[in-house]
Amino acid sequence: MEFARTWQWILMAVFLAAAGAAKGQHLGQHQVVGDIEIFYGMTPAAEIRVRPADAPERTMHGGVPSGKGQHHLMVALFDKDSKQRITDAEVRASVGEIGLSATWKKLQPMAAGPMSYGNYFKMDAPGRYHIHLEIKRPDMAKPVRADFDYVHPR
Repeated sequence: MEFARTWQWILMAVFLAAAGAAKGQHLGQHQVVGDIEIFYGMTPAAEIRVRPADAPERTMHGGVPSGKGQHHLMVALFDKDSKQRITDAEVRASVGEIGLSATWKKLQPMAAGPMSYGNYFKMDAPGRYHIHLEIKRPDMAKPVRADFDYVHPR
């Protein structure tokens, strides 16, 4: 059983790395903060829009937003020691170009695949974006904060 969990964790990390490498330069898409291991990935909404109409990815977070520049941020959380997936967190994220204002959103549980959190953010211009996460679990007095930089190629 523990072997299977470890492989799930490794496959998720490989998936996020491959998705990120194909879409942009991720500067440190993995981070450990306190007892939480954090992975993130970014996918253009246009790639989700072309999936079959009955695909669960098409309806999560209220549906895929229309328009250009929409991207889906996905965050996977694991317990640092046990490598168990964290499924009881409240996650908020802000995404914005470095030096400009950022948009805050609650990341919602994702229905497709293993439990992750996600939401859509508008990223119109190519360049460097800053992702700030706040992760709160029921047994925590204060949220864990993590910061990532993402280079958007288009």
